[in-house]
Amino acid sequence: MCLSSGMFDTTRRNSVSGCTFSTSKELIDYCKPIRQGWYRCQAIAGGAEKLKRDQCRKACIAAAAAAKTEKDQYRRVAVLAWPIQTMFNARLVREANTLLEYALEESKTVVPSNSRAYALGLLCQHAWDMNESYRRDILTRLYEMIDSVPGWRIARECDWITKKLDRAGDTEFVDGLLKDCKNEWLIGRIERDRAMRQASKGN
Repeated sequence: MCLSSGMFDTTRRNSVSGCTFSTSKELIDYCKPIRQGWYRCQAIAGGAEKLKRDQCRKACIAAAAAAKTEKDQYRRVAVLAWPIQTMFNARLVREANTLLEYALEESKTVVPSNSRAYALGLLCQHAWDMNESYRRDILTRLYEMIDSVPGWRIARECDWITKKLDRAGDTEFVDGLLKDCKNEWLIGRIERDRAMRQASKGN
């Protein structure tokens, strides 16, 4: 049976987890047949997790280059979340920070707004353990959008990130954002989450 481009790409990407590569070149060469930059970036970043630090760096650079082959700006930006997390986990902190800052800058050009929000949410999810300033920056960007741009995805991304930050104890920062927020659905969600956590403490 002949696989379509998308099916082949995902199958090849998924197969990386079962392979062992000694060098970044071996990994990159294995992923070359993956035609779509989104899947090739994910595949290289996933395989790079098993490489030594220097080889991991080289592989993640190639993963980021693969992302740039995507024509759609959302896909170019959002998929960078994978090599960012891989580099951070490999203690390539400076490189991870640089790529995340690039992705955040590029996210400004992602349209429509729901796509931009989803890209920011993916970046936040994969970069969560990095410097807390990134989490705050991403959430601030989303709050700047929520009252001025229609989009259900914006509210959803605000919801999970706000709750996670609030539960982690960053209450003062969250309160500052909620004070100026006019989205009643989101405010209600956060208030209910706080009430449930408070009630559970009393039991």
